[in-house]
Amino acid sequence: MTKNKIKFSLMMIFYSTTTPVFAENAKACREDNSSPIERLDQAIGKIDWWSADEKMVNARKCKEAVPLLSDIEKEIESRGNSKTKTTTTGKNVNFTDESPELIEAFNKLTIQKDYFGKDKPSEDIQAKYLINPECKKVKCAVEKVFGKELGNKLLYINLKSGFNGSEFAFDSSSRLNLEEVDSLMSAIDSYPKSRFPLSTNKQLTKFKRGYTLASHGEGVVAYSAIAFYDAWTNQSKVMKEYTAYHEMGHYIAQELNLDDNKAWLSLSGWVQKDKDWIAETPDAVTSKYGATNPAEDFAESVTAYRYNPLLLQKLNPDKYQFLKETVFDGLEYIEEAQCKNTQSTIFKLANNFPEPNTIRTGEQVQGLIASCGEETRKYLLDATASKDQLIGCLNNARKISQMIKNVDKLQPPLKNAELVKEGLRHMHADIPPSASSPPEEFRDAEALIRSQLIDGILKWEKERAYSYRNSNPATLCKSNWQEYGYQAIFSTNVNLEKAVNPYSSKQELGNRLTALCEK
Repeated sequence: MTKNKIKFSLMMIFYSTTTPVFAENAKACREDNSSPIERLDQAIGKIDWWSADEKMVNARKCKEAVPLLSDIEKEIESRGNSKTKTTTTGKNVNFTDESPELIEAFNKLTIQKDYFGKDKPSEDIQAKYLINPECKKVKCAVEKVFGKELGNKLLYINLKSGFNGSEFAFDSSSRLNLEEVDSLMSAIDSYPKSRFPLSTNKQLTKFKRGYTLASHGEGVVAYSAIAFYDAWTNQSKVMKEYTAYHEMGHYIAQELNLDDNKAWLSLSGWVQKDKDWIAETPDAVTSKYGATNPAEDFAESVTAYRYNPLLLQKLNPDKYQFLKETVFDGLEYIEEAQCKNTQSTIFKLANNFPEPNTIRTGEQVQGLIASCGEETRKYLLDATASKDQLIGCLNNARKISQMIKNVDKLQPPLKNAELVKEGLRHMHADIPPSASSPPEEFRDAEALIRSQLIDGILKWEKERAYSYRNSNPATLCKSNWQEYGYQAIFSTNVNLEKAVNPYSSKQELGNRLTALCEK
């Protein structure tokens, strides 16, 4: 049957002939990418299109079972037991005495966002599923919308890893079935626990069943949005995991700028001639499809590291080491003992060095605010925001800041230390407290952080009011201080100087801005 077509933009796709193949930048992959593949065969003998087969995926070391539904429900319930509770309205859905974190996750699953993060017109979830008045909690609501098992799993995935598998959140999407979502969970869990989330709302969906993008042929399995076609559904459960793992490798590379930097390109001798990429060191490529370009080499090497590590280690120890440090948090998967948490780089950085218990300088404070920009904006400008979320983020950000300083102290030294530091800066996963860590003092430091941010807003407002002095300044900020304050927080020109007065509430912020406008 000929598939229906949808016109759409894409970045990378996952293609299938007799087995799936990948491609980049809207180009279909050519199975006979002759020059690199011929040299590959000459250099290392017969290689497969994939870096690992189904048997290798099944036999991988450190394999974790998909969490039981009961364990997933316990995790969600623990998130709902936060100290901060709120009564608020989602998209026509009311919640009472609920965790702001869970409400935010529900909104992500049920509300579409545009490119700028603004709500798009979307389906009225309340009208369709009659969530209220029966449900006043998020867990009940997701079960109403998606069903008990799928709803809890989608919520759990978003809370734990930042991926969003809901068909309501992205255009041209269909509902995932339970086998599909279990394959996605297996792929996520096959990465180190510290790897995700990299962002808080990353697409991970089933494309509209029966359809593909207009530019994709019958054999396309997935593309790097990340969305999966019907050909993915028709794969075995194990190979669905492999496909998802590969696409997540692209996502990691994009977020951390790993597959286009000089260090990565040099490992396989990648050079671009006209519009084609050529691997001049072909014996470092783990599969025929990996010879397509540096991005596919990266994704296939990531899958080899996890599912066929001896192959990658044999072909190119330097590439193996690169991925060990930048993607896999120092864990290895050749023997079971190598992937224990205590072997991870993050564990060593968090536990093997003394940690200061205070922050003093304005530069340190500004760095933490930058790391927790979303949480800070919400706390200052959103009446329903949780103080606990802000403080939790600040605690995490301080630990990460200290770990970045400790990278250069590791022995033996890391070969890719600067890339590891950059990865830590993008890290959103919670860092558990270590036994040697001093007591946290962020409840006191929070006032300093907030006041620095407020002074930055005021400076921005004053400059704005001055530049529009021929207009009524009150029109600019007195009645709309939240709007302009919000813009100021986003502005890269905000100078977060040391605070003079520790403003303790949004009301005081409003009063300060009002006074400025009246001058």
